[in-house]
Amino acid sequence: MKKKVIAYSLLSLLLIVSFITLINAQEPELVLQNEQVQPGETLLASITGTFEKKIALEDIEFYEGRRKVFVDYDLVFYNNTYFFYAYMNREGNFTLKINQILYREDILKSKTIEKKIEVKPQPESIDVEVIGEDGNTTIEKQEVTRILSIKPGAVYTSTDVEIILTNKGDSKLNISIQNNTLELNIQETKKFSVLKSDLEPGLSYLEIIIEQGKSFLIPIVSISLTNGEPEPQEQTSELKVYPSEIIIDSKAGQQVMQNLEFFNTGDLDITNVEVSTNLSVLDMGEFTEIASNTSKKINLTFFSSEQGFFIGEILIEFQEQNKTNKTSFTIPIQFYVFPENTEQEDLVVKEETCSGLGGFICENQICNGEYVFTYSGEYCCIGVCEDKNQGGGINYRALIGVLIFLGIGVGAYFAWKKMKKTGPDKPEDMLNRKSRLYEKRVSGGLTRT
Repeated sequence: MKKKVIAYSLLSLLLIVSFITLINAQEPELVLQNEQVQPGETLLASITGTFEKKIALEDIEFYEGRRKVFVDYDLVFYNNTYFFYAYMNREGNFTLKINQILYREDILKSKTIEKKIEVKPQPESIDVEVIGEDGNTTIEKQEVTRILSIKPGAVYTSTDVEIILTNKGDSKLNISIQNNTLELNIQETKKFSVLKSDLEPGLSYLEIIIEQGKSFLIPIVSISLTNGEPEPQEQTSELKVYPSEIIIDSKAGQQVMQNLEFFNTGDLDITNVEVSTNLSVLDMGEFTEIASNTSKKINLTFFSSEQGFFIGEILIEFQEQNKTNKTSFTIPIQFYVFPENTEQEDLVVKEETCSGLGGFICENQICNGEYVFTYSGEYCCIGVCEDKNQGGGINYRALIGVLIFLGIGVGAYFAWKKMKKTGPDKPEDMLNRKSRLYEKRVSGGLTRT
């Protein structure tokens, strides 16, 4: 009897635990702090749920249309919540995709989160004091974009915190942060430090407010090593480059410029940086080192006097502080050069293959017809491929076909004219012709040879 009571008690306890677990189970959900994002801003979000497996960085992808693109991002996990941030450095329509998040309700389930993110400038109208020639002051409306970059967008630390703030808009920013006021001129960067002693153990938020603008909450997870928390990881330097691939459209004889931005997101400096390329149509700037938690840019200049498709890469080599070996990686490049008379709206790279478009690839030839590029690097001709020395846009194959057709037509015409002029024989003409043939045959039979 006592064993039954114990068994029933254990069963009841198991049912209660299962019921509590079921109540607390939560389907993963992504929530953005700000739905409207401007190019240069830091995207902040949280992912909540009952997770059965850690979300890894490689589970997160960004797409522009159907093409995967590089975006610099990171995660901080604390108390069943992931704090996510990404640096949205350019304008466009993107899709944030988090693949196959495992969670549990009554059974183990999987969910993929997709979130559309439109990144575009959001001009604001502000009042500006203007002093006229007469010395009087008037108030005029002026449109400005106020854009603040915050790095990092989430912090997990056992020490002091350093936040890097950059004004990426076209107007001066007045920022309120932890009862302090910062002024940031256009493109100016400042660091803001929070002492460990001012942080509460566990999770807290650093609020950053743009005067008459947006506010941002930066999650900070502060841990204490004396409370049995794990030791922080060894200091490292980590180099990230944006973009991770380069696809450029241009016209023959037109110069195109783009920035390549380098981020050292680690605690140590990066030195002996070497940047090189195997593309003759590309010129680049250079630098040799990047301090910890800073970024640098170099200018890329693309130019070709001839149309075509150029594929290559940028090789980046660097050395981490206190290490002897060099690390290297590459940035792939696709450079599409359209003919110089191409209209701007026709500079389109198709996502379909050339065969799917019903076209031909002109190898060492030019296209007489419509021409398009595909993302696979095909210079696709919707028309006829011709040798370059033909010139003048003359389609000789088509010309020969036309001449043959005309020859057949002319021959048929003269045959028809001859038949019409001759006409059918009359009955008396046919009788006379047969009589002459008979006489000729008889006379010929009497002649000896």
